[in-house]
Amino acid sequence: MNAVFRILLALFLLQTATTNGEVLLSTLNNRQSSLPLHALIGNYFGEYFIGSVVVQTGKNPDGYTLNSVTLTFDDASGSPINFTLSLSELPTSNDRPIHLTGSRTPRRAGRYTYRPESRYFLKPNTEYLFGVHAPGNAWNNLFLLPGTRVDERVRSSDGWRITYTAAYRVISGDVELISKGGVPLIAIDATKISPPKPTPPPLSGDATLRSLALSSVPINFASNRYQYSASVSHTTASTTVTAFPSEPTASVSIVPADADANTAGHQVALTEGNNAIVVTVTAPNGNRRIYSIAVRRALPPLSGDATLRSLTLSGVPINFASNRYQYSASVSHPTASTTVTAFPNEPTARVSISPNDANTAKTGHQIALSTGNNSIAITVTAPNGNRRTYTIAVRRALPPLSGDATLRSLTLSGVPINFANNINHYSASVSHPTSSTTVTAIANEPTAIVSIVPADAYANTAGHQVALTEGNNAIVVTVTAPNGNSRAYTVTIRRALSTPTPLPPPTLPTPTPQPKPSLSIRKVGNLIDIRWSGGTLQHAPSIDGPWKDVHVSSPLQLNRSWWRSSEFFRVR
Repeated sequence: MNAVFRILLALFLLQTATTNGEVLLSTLNNRQSSLPLHALIGNYFGEYFIGSVVVQTGKNPDGYTLNSVTLTFDDASGSPINFTLSLSELPTSNDRPIHLTGSRTPRRAGRYTYRPESRYFLKPNTEYLFGVHAPGNAWNNLFLLPGTRVDERVRSSDGWRITYTAAYRVISGDVELISKGGVPLIAIDATKISPPKPTPPPLSGDATLRSLALSSVPINFASNRYQYSASVSHTTASTTVTAFPSEPTASVSIVPADADANTAGHQVALTEGNNAIVVTVTAPNGNRRIYSIAVRRALPPLSGDATLRSLTLSGVPINFASNRYQYSASVSHPTASTTVTAFPNEPTARVSISPNDANTAKTGHQIALSTGNNSIAITVTAPNGNRRTYTIAVRRALPPLSGDATLRSLTLSGVPINFANNINHYSASVSHPTSSTTVTAIANEPTAIVSIVPADAYANTAGHQVALTEGNNAIVVTVTAPNGNSRAYTVTIRRALSTPTPLPPPTLPTPTPQPKPSLSIRKVGNLIDIRWSGGTLQHAPSIDGPWKDVHVSSPLQLNRSWWRSSEFFRVR
């Protein structure tokens, strides 16, 4: 029986194409052999392959899923024909072909769809053969007809569908199947796939550090220890923090922020006292660990410097040196005070000055200077308690001795004088009844010494008493200034003589025996005491006279100066 079949094989494979026209399949290859085609696949008798196709990698290394194969044919003879389709991967020597199962076996002209018996992937860079299986028939040869072409590329909604069109002539004995008019009889549909990718490993939750170091800050690091404390000296003003996570993809953040972006490493400035450094590790899965380091930076060491860098005393000359602690100086009497200014070498040292400030209302530390020796002590106390005392002995001179030897006033009771302190000589006259005068002399210089001659005649009477004899009396007031200057003020006083009382006419009495004249002279203190009886007291400068009566009654007390002119006495 001669039957003519016209078969057109069209292979449609679905792909996600790129703009450069990714080619997934090569053209159909002609596989013709003089041997029975079943020899190509071993023991599967009656399996004939009508063509092959190569699935290339292109940009999809994962391959394609075979969805279905559709068969459409005409039966020119009207005779039923039984066959199925198969797909084999080359080389086929050890591979079982993929049988495609349809809803029914084609027996008449029509369209039939065959699907893989199980899920099947077309591999990249692999050649596949498509065959017709007709049990009981022996088809011996397969020829590629002239005019075979790959010429159609159609744009579809889900990407590029590349259509390969080819015409085959299949001959087996007296049975011949040929293509008919380009009608697509066999269509194979494959979809571009990406096999499930391996599930990525779970994100690490390791948020620990494998190392942590702070330059110049000693810590005993352990990955599972999260709190640290350390102390550093005052000279450690910064530290470089270096932290490496155990999980390489974990992130590490450090607070405080980098203090010096231009220096390698994370720089943290350390202030005096407590400093908190926090290192936070964030694992890929979001876990967090915080490492805290408390760094205590010591305060600067307390200075032991208890010296002065400068010391001045206004009006007091000293040759200051920081390492010299004893000074002495002399100032004149007008320098009644000094201002002490002292600055320590250590700014935080304390300075105390003794004596205390004599005038807090005035700038600076005021010290009053008394006449003679004055001691000033400046004590410096360093922050660590060390002490130094600077001592200055200041001798203030005594005031200069006054040379003023003048009198401010001079009076003589009962003796009129017109006093002026620049007049040294005075004279005055008094009546006879003025037998004495009180001399009062006050010097202009309070410390001057005033002496009066004659000496005080009556020591028991207030004031300086001077007895006045008849005639001239000289009173000398001498002023001696503190510096030794002296000045004498002389007052000459003339006391008038007494006037004789007229005697009544003598009455001749009965002569009465007269006692014999008697005379005694003795010293009583600063006075000469003269007592007499039985006559009249006379005096003379010499034994030879002239003798003069002393018109006073016994006793008579004379100042010793009287002896200058009267040294001889008698009674007659």
